[in-house]
Amino acid sequence: MFELSTGKHNLNDQIDVKDLKAAFIKKGMVMFTANSQKPVTVQEAAANDARVAQIVTSIANGSVSLKAPCDAMYNQPTHADKKRLDAALDEIFG
Repeated sequence: MFELSTGKHNLNDQIDVKDLKAAFIKKGMVMFTANSQKPVTVQEAAANDARVAQIVTSIANGSVSLKAPCDAMYNQPTHADKKRLDAALDEIFG
């Protein structure tokens, strides 16, 4: 959680974008939704599933990159969306 208006947060580690690969492999979690809603560590998932192991290897060697996709990224903002954004920014930054 990061509160924009106050700058308060509960983030433990501050890492640079270039360190994301290592942090993902060390601290990342995987959720196998087909058979469980319980997340497991990336290391455990890779040890038990060759598909995850291949993805981890690809991330480690740089042949694929980490992304955080969001289906909304394909939407064009409407006038109402822009007004809500402006109002939120005005509330935060005055």
